[in-house]
Amino acid sequence: MTDSKLAGEFVLKKEASNTPEVPSQETPPENHSAKKSLHHIPEKRNMHFFSSLWHYPKNVVFQNQEADEDVVLVVRRDFITNLPWIISMTLLFLLPIIIGPFIPFFFPNFSVSAALLALTYSFYYVVVFGFTLLNFAIWYFNV
Repeated sequence: MTDSKLAGEFVLKKEASNTPEVPSQETPPENHSAKKSLHHIPEKRNMHFFSSLWHYPKNVVFQNQEADEDVVLVVRRDFITNLPWIISMTLLFLLPIIIGPFIPFFFPNFSVSAALLALTYSFYYVVVFGFTLLNFAIWYFNV
């Protein structure tokens, strides 16, 4: 394997460089532990249900979290990435309302009982709701 970094790879240690490092004001003193050095990140006060980045969230645990581990960041895709499926869900929700009145015009010999029509619409909206719930759950729980 070569010494070059792979694209998208996280680097946890600094690489050795020929130039001496000049400490900045954000760099914690060397006698602090790694855990304390992470606490210089400012806490975000306006965290809410749809936040895509939480610093030091409270009451957040993971399945394989060990006793000495702390959750530092919870990161998920930004809410704007949901726009395609939200638009699709809205169009699918409005589709029977828009097309429904034109069905007798295009198919004059086609008749359906009110019970079958209600059952079909109910099944259709359950599928649209399932599509919406699935896409939201994928976005929300993929952290």
